[in-house]
Amino acid sequence: MRMPQLHTLRLALLSVFATWALSSTATEAEPITGRIASSAPKGSVWDRQWDRYKVDFASRPDLFDLDYHIYGELGASEPLLGALKRGRVQFVATSQSVISTQIPEVAVLSLPYLFESKEEADYVYDCCIQDLYQPLVANENYVLLMFAEAGWSHFYSDRPIRVPSDVKGLSIRAAQSPAVVGFLQELEADTVFLTMSDVVPSLQTGMVNGGFGAITWHMGATREDAPHFTLTGHVYETGLFLVNKQWWDGFTDEHRALMIEAFEGFERQRVEVRQDQDAEIARLIAEGDPVYEPTPKERALWIAVGQASHAAVLDEIGGEAQPIYDRIMAAKMHFQAARVVSD
Repeated sequence: MRMPQLHTLRLALLSVFATWALSSTATEAEPITGRIASSAPKGSVWDRQWDRYKVDFASRPDLFDLDYHIYGELGASEPLLGALKRGRVQFVATSQSVISTQIPEVAVLSLPYLFESKEEADYVYDCCIQDLYQPLVANENYVLLMFAEAGWSHFYSDRPIRVPSDVKGLSIRAAQSPAVVGFLQELEADTVFLTMSDVVPSLQTGMVNGGFGAITWHMGATREDAPHFTLTGHVYETGLFLVNKQWWDGFTDEHRALMIEAFEGFERQRVEVRQDQDAEIARLIAEGDPVYEPTPKERALWIAVGQASHAAVLDEIGGEAQPIYDRIMAAKMHFQAARVVSD
C-alpha cells in the first residue's frame, strides 16, 4: 500500500512543480518591444498627447518596452508604411493623404466638403468610418487602431483669398491625393506637388502662392511667408494610427487593452485638438493677421465648387471608393434626419 501512495505523492509534486514553472515563465516573460513612428511638431497639441501616451505605456514595463520616434526622425511617412508592412517599424501615425497613396480609397475622406460641420463629421466617423476602412487596411498587413484629429484644412496664401475665383491661376501646393488635385482643378489653380519640408522655401522664392492645411501647421511653418489665412474648412483631416498585424497578433488581451486605453480614443483626442486649434485661430486674429472668414453666401460658393469635384475623383480612385462614399452619404442623411427630429 505504501508504494502506490509514494508514487501518487511524486506525481502530485511533479504536477505542482510544473504548474509553478509555467506560472514563473509567464510572469517573467519579456515585455513586447516595438518602434513607434510619427511626425508631431514639437510643442504642439499632438506632442503633448504623445507625452501622455508614453506615461501610460511606461506604467506597465512588464508589458511594453517601446522606442519612440515621434518627431519624424525615421524619415518621410510614405517609406515608413513599407517599413510597417515588413515589421521593421511596429506602429505608424500617418495622415489620410499619405495612406491614400497605398490605399486609394482613403482619399474619399479628403473630398472637399464631404462634411459640412464638425457635428456631421463626428456622427459619421463614430458610426461608420472605422468599419468601412478596417478591411482595406487589413489587406495591407495593418491593424487600424484608431483615427486621430488633424484639424480642418484652410487656405494660407501670400495674398487675400475670399471666394473660389480668387484661387484661379495661383500656384498652390498640394499633396499627392486625387481628392486634392480634383479640387484644385475645379478652382482652376496650378497644382504644385511638394513635400511639407519644401513648402516654406517655395513660398519664399515665389514658386507657390499658397496651399492649405490645419492652423497648427500654418502657425509653425507658413505664417510668415503666407500670412493670409482663409477659413474655408473644406477638408476634415484625420490621421490614422496603424499597427503591424503580426505584432498585434502576438499581443495578449492585456497588451491590447493597455494599448487601446493608452491612446484614449478618438472622442477625447479630437476635442482637445479642436480646442487648441480654435485658440490658435483666435490668437492669429488678436495679433492682427489677415484672417478671413467667408460669409454664408461665399461659403456656399466654396461648397458648390468643392462638391462638384466628387464624381470625377471617385471615378479616378475606383475600387471601393463609390460604395464607401455611398455609405458616408447615407450616414449623413441619418444625421440630418436625427437633427430634424431633435429640433
